[in-house]
Amino acid sequence: MELFTNALIITIGIMAGLFVFGLAINLLRTTLRVAQRAVDNAAKERDRQAYIARAKERRDKLETTAQHMLADNADLADLVADIRNAPYVDGKTRAARINNANRARLQKRLREMVPNKGLRDIFYGS
Repeated sequence: MELFTNALIITIGIMAGLFVFGLAINLLRTTLRVAQRAVDNAAKERDRQAYIARAKERRDKLETTAQHMLADNADLADLVADIRNAPYVDGKTRAARINNANRARLQKRLREMVPNKGLRDIFYGS
């Protein structure tokens, strides 16, 4: 009987040890996954910040180019001023259609003068 009890205790001890070992392995795996996710998120954030910085740099360069273009070309400056003074009107009245048609003509002239869409966007926005 004592031999059976000892064998049972040893068997239960081995099973408990394997169970604890399995729990430790699962905890280690989970910890490593969480750590890897944190590293991945940090890399994504770093890449996102770099992308934002590059986009800001490109935007600043375009804005500088746009300011030089406006300073060098009086016709372009007048055209941009006319576009800013003729905003798009959302409406179905005759006056709104005429205003929008005039604005479309001005935009067509601007597209002919400035083929770069990024520069045109800056002219519209500023």
